[in-house]
Amino acid sequence: MRLDDYPQRDGKRVWLSQSDESNEVAALIDEAKSPEQEIAFRLGAQAGLRREEIASVTPNDFRHAPDGFLRVWNDYAKRRNTARHQSQRN
Repeated sequence: MRLDDYPQRDGKRVWLSQSDESNEVAALIDEAKSPEQEIAFRLGAQAGLRREEIASVTPNDFRHAPDGFLRVWNDYAKRRNTARHQSQRN
């Protein structure tokens, strides 16, 4: 795990490892207590969503398609498309 201070506010930035020797992301996902929690962990750790974005995701944001895209709308003018990682596909 890597921690860095924010430059102009309290708190820390956190990066979890995904290497063969230490896969902290997989360990976090394994600790999920519900399917909803697993989805939230995956959206943050594997798709890079922020907590506000994770909290606003609805089932309508997912598109079942071979490319596996999730569209997250920050607001009407600003949009963010995040591709699911190949390993997340079922």
